[in-house]
Amino acid sequence: MSEYSFSAPLRPFYQGQLDFFCAIYAVLNALKISYEINNQDALFLFKETLKDISKEETYWQATLNNHTDFHWLPLWLLYQSSDRYPIRVEQPFTVKGIEKWAFHKKNKTQKFLSETKDIQTEKLITHLPLFLPEACLIKKDRSQMLAQKIEEWLASGMCRSVILRFHRHLPFSDKALVSHWTTGYYMVGNELRLLDASKEKNAIHSIPLDNICTRIKDISKDKLIRIEPESVYLIEPL
Repeated sequence: MSEYSFSAPLRPFYQGQLDFFCAIYAVLNALKISYEINNQDALFLFKETLKDISKEETYWQATLNNHTDFHWLPLWLLYQSSDRYPIRVEQPFTVKGIEKWAFHKKNKTQKFLSETKDIQTEKLITHLPLFLPEACLIKKDRSQMLAQKIEEWLASGMCRSVILRFHRHLPFSDKALVSHWTTGYYMVGNELRLLDASKEKNAIHSIPLDNICTRIKDISKDKLIRIEPESVYLIEPL
């Protein structure tokens, strides 16, 4: 056997380390919690999702190159999969207040987005921005309300989950080291446990909700995880 000499231990590339599909995995893991979908079910949805996105060149290039925040993806994918997996969604933090949906493609959805009533929902992807507009960002601190809402949601029913996007910061640094979509599904004390797709050594698998912030200006040595309140989706089967 040949001998190799390396200056540092070799570390393998993890599946998912070289792509930007964490928002897709977050939705699939939420469906796993709600419907116990298996690998075959998830693979079908994963392939169909990528095929659908690839039909829209702008969104496809943005997805491949991470030139988007993927805020457009969770609702769209939840709707697209609702013929198999009817789902109830609540978005508790928007500039308009609480938004709620009940998705079942075999029936008419109760509500999607008020400004898109006159277009085909299947083509909604082309009518949503690649980045959440500044006008849609919540300016007030929502950290305590966000933590309370997540705790109450997960404690109040079975097969529930929460999809969210978090940023991991260095102390007093505006720039995030990591920006990641994930899925939470139960609480242990004040910690939100994640069903997360990342297998990297420094991956986060739980978030202490009493040590989060929701605004860049509130980042400190004690609050290095920032959750976007607009990204929080509360999920349960319909």
